[in-house]
Amino acid sequence: MDMVKANFTVAEFVFLGLSSQPEIQLILFMMFLFFYFLTVAGNIIIITVIQIEPRLQTPMYFFLTNLSFLDICYISTNVPQMLSNMVGKKTIPFSSCATQMYFSLSFGMIECVLLGVMAYDRYVAICLPLHYTVILNRSTCVQLAAISWSSSFLSSMVISVLTLSLPYCGPNVLNHFFCEVPSILRLACTDTSFTEMVVFVFSIIIVFIPFLLIVVSYARILLSLLRMQSASGRYKALSTCASHLTVVVLFYGTAIFMYMRPQSKSSRAGGKIIAVFYTVITPMFNPLIYSLRNQDVKGALRKAIAKQRTQAVSQHPGSNGGGVAQVDKGEIAEEKIHGCVKLSVCYDQDNHANIPHYIDQVDQQEDHKKDNLQLRVLSDARIDQGQVKRSNRSPTIKKAQMIRYVRHVQGRNQTQVTEFILLGLSNNSHLQVVLFGLFLLIYLATMVGNLGMIVLIKIDPHLHTPMYYFLSSLSFVDAAYSSSVTLKMLVNLMAQNKAISFHGCAAQFYFFGSFLGTECFLLAMMAYDRYAAIWNPLRYPVLMSGRTCFLLVATSFLAGFGNAAIHTGMTFRLSFCGSNRINHFYCDTPPLLKLSCSDTHINGIVIMAFSSFAVISCVLIVLISYLCILIAIVRMPSGEGRHKAFSTCASHLTAVTIFFGTVLFMYLRPTSSYSMEQDKIVSVFYAVVIPMLNPLIYSLKNKDVKEALKKIFQKHVV
Repeated sequence: MDMVKANFTVAEFVFLGLSSQPEIQLILFMMFLFFYFLTVAGNIIIITVIQIEPRLQTPMYFFLTNLSFLDICYISTNVPQMLSNMVGKKTIPFSSCATQMYFSLSFGMIECVLLGVMAYDRYVAICLPLHYTVILNRSTCVQLAAISWSSSFLSSMVISVLTLSLPYCGPNVLNHFFCEVPSILRLACTDTSFTEMVVFVFSIIIVFIPFLLIVVSYARILLSLLRMQSASGRYKALSTCASHLTVVVLFYGTAIFMYMRPQSKSSRAGGKIIAVFYTVITPMFNPLIYSLRNQDVKGALRKAIAKQRTQAVSQHPGSNGGGVAQVDKGEIAEEKIHGCVKLSVCYDQDNHANIPHYIDQVDQQEDHKKDNLQLRVLSDARIDQGQVKRSNRSPTIKKAQMIRYVRHVQGRNQTQVTEFILLGLSNNSHLQVVLFGLFLLIYLATMVGNLGMIVLIKIDPHLHTPMYYFLSSLSFVDAAYSSSVTLKMLVNLMAQNKAISFHGCAAQFYFFGSFLGTECFLLAMMAYDRYAAIWNPLRYPVLMSGRTCFLLVATSFLAGFGNAAIHTGMTFRLSFCGSNRINHFYCDTPPLLKLSCSDTHINGIVIMAFSSFAVISCVLIVLISYLCILIAIVRMPSGEGRHKAFSTCASHLTAVTIFFGTVLFMYLRPTSSYSMEQDKIVSVFYAVVIPMLNPLIYSLKNKDVKEALKKIFQKHVV
């Protein structure tokens, strides 16, 4: 270490960070502080749940525990120093910088290798299920985790020693928010070619080999899935891979982009943006992904909560009334009673009794092996004043078979529906009149505002720019998708017959989904337009030519309508042979799937896949565009220029936050977690209110639009 220090004349480094503006630094401080607490809390919860839940004591969750602990270490290496720099001195001693660089590089490498090991775990579980516990026994898992940690620490040691052995006799200003190898190499006052080559080789080894393992593992998994005969088996296998695949795409996408480029071609501003994503955002996303998209983790969390509730109820035995939990009509529900599982189906007939079956779990010690879980159906079960009467013997079947059987019984002797009944928001006649007046005013305001925006942009030459071309398209989409829902809702609020034909429901479903998807893509294109205008204003007219704008808008419409066509085809190919009462005010996916008497597993996969791809890709475009915009604004020397740039983005940011906030809440949840009453309220907001708000946002917060309105008003007054 003395030899290394002898090469240094620099005793400390100075961070430039993400911004030198105090106002922006305060905003960034609060944002990253929130991210840090959320990341640490989320990963600690994941670790705790896995440790206390016996069903999660499997190789997959052993590796997930390592990943969660790693994410806490990874973000703690960088973010506390960054937060300190935002409110205090921006310097870091050489020894501290070396330590931060070493551990940050080590934890990043460990995550690469761990994700490769987790892909191998999924391959063994799906392709070799009978040998899974033998191949990935406890000893093997510990060895794989140890190899991931030790190999990464050793590789990081080599890179760190080579980097720190260079002489640093010039400037000590790091154009970054943490000590990263490329940023430090730029400050060396000697030839860094050999060090860069070594860094590149080790990066190839640490990143490429696990990535190749992931690709090969998932190729084998895909082949196994194609050979599976059971749709429920394919769905279960895919669901166990979904969380890991999402994390792999997020982490490797940014890591490969960041480190697999030659150092001479790297952009400092772009590097900082990507670094924020993989050092702060990705560790925060991992626990969210594994908790929201993983049935086992969600089940463990529910079990922990239910255990607390059970303990509370046991202290007050009469609090639940001794009855059976109620479920919505037409739904399948599960509930544990006296050590058994109740699987019940409620008919939508007048006072028809529920048909309960009580199912005992066989060999609960092997309950975590879901593929082999067998359930013994105790027939002739009845409920008599809260007491369970059961027969002694019954056949053994799989749970999935039982659910399909109950769905079949539910739809037996019933004809295919030709129309649906929309239950709406309320069956109170007085409240319906109030709602009719309210939504009629909102609809008229929506149409006047959006059509007025289109006309205004058309007649004012100053608004003939790419930004307002996209805005006119957005206004058309808002008017269209509001009309696809609101008009039928208004009719049903005043009519006695609230029916909608099967084909009418399909048409409403398709057009609403089409325009909703188009708006999602349009908002992403508008974010890219703002990025092009602020990041490279001199080339803006070339980048966003009339042809380019037309192609971007056409792509948004094609993507939106194509995505909706897939959803519509998948949904209305199902059989609807039972109840025809839709617990909603328009034809939407979750209530329709609840009415189907077909297996909806494939629909759930397709809807989640396409919705996730569409929404997440649009959100990523928006996030990356605004991170670039933020960097460009920070670099502007003029306060007036920064204010002008912010003002052009304010309206779009407001619209994006409102729209994507509600859509993400609405559609990126598993179907099983839907609450119809809650979702109807949210649907009112994004289907009726948001189309009205957009023209108000763009007229009240946009100076160009306000000036155009003033000109027209003055012209007509004169």
